[in-house]
Amino acid sequence: MSKKANPAVIGIFLVGAVVLSVMALFLFGSGKVFSKTESFVLYFSTSVNGLDVGAPVKFKGVKIGQVTRIFIRFNQPDTSAHIPVLIEIDTRKLKNDLGVVVDLGDAVQFEHQIKNGLRGRLDFQSFVTGKLYVELDYFADKKPPVLVQQKYIYKEIPTVTSNLKEFWEAATNTLSKISQVDFEGISKHVESFVKKLDNGISDIQFKEINDSIIGAGDSIQDMVGSDQFQQAMVDFEASMASARKVTLSLEENVGPLTADVKETLNKIQGAVGTFYDFSEPNSSLRYELDTAINDIAGAARAVRLFANYLEQNPNALLTGKAPQVPPSSTSN
Repeated sequence: MSKKANPAVIGIFLVGAVVLSVMALFLFGSGKVFSKTESFVLYFSTSVNGLDVGAPVKFKGVKIGQVTRIFIRFNQPDTSAHIPVLIEIDTRKLKNDLGVVVDLGDAVQFEHQIKNGLRGRLDFQSFVTGKLYVELDYFADKKPPVLVQQKYIYKEIPTVTSNLKEFWEAATNTLSKISQVDFEGISKHVESFVKKLDNGISDIQFKEINDSIIGAGDSIQDMVGSDQFQQAMVDFEASMASARKVTLSLEENVGPLTADVKETLNKIQGAVGTFYDFSEPNSSLRYELDTAINDIAGAARAVRLFANYLEQNPNALLTGKAPQVPPSSTSN
């Protein structure tokens, strides 16, 4: 007869299998089984506000580790105000993922990289959150490294000053200037201006102005279309025609007295054409009226000259202009 299995043994076996499975999943899933990590210390001379434990450590922008501890003081002189930060780097990532054949775990290679300018500095993960991370890189300005720790505990990576201090100073100055702006006073001025503008607009009698403009336009149209205006235009046209006949008759009898008479005829004809333009709805009445006045003034001057000539030569209307006597020639 077979022996019955012990339930306690089976339970222990199952629990052990589950524990081993979880441990294997944790170890293999995290990748720590295949990683080679080493701790380094950095001393920063500026504020580390925004740097948290677990913040990434990057080499040329690629994550290779994380921050493990942040001290207030650690293995440093009493006069030193630097903030110690302990980081953990997966040195295999430098050789595999990044293709950089550098083993920072080797003391000789580590010292060689420090001489070549390997430094650490703080930089922003995000300007919005203000979170920081540690950036490792080679800097062209390779000043002699300044080491802070008093005795060797961890490999120390020298640091360089970042632009965080200047950034925060600029941000603080900007906020200070903004806080000094009298927004309340500006708001009151804007509100007062808007009220005055609203009151000024409300005081304008747009309807009365519009009615006045429409009334003026209607009056002009009524004047142009009235019988009196049309009759005045006919009378003026008849007067101009009579004047033209008189001037033509004078020209035939007297002949080309002066150039002013011809100019008078042209100006009178132009005045007739200008008057016709006055009756057009879209004509520039003021401009044309000024031109007509100037033309009439010129015509008056020409007629005055003509009258002076007749006063001096009363027979010119009957005999015409006396022909010019050619200069006498002396016979040889």
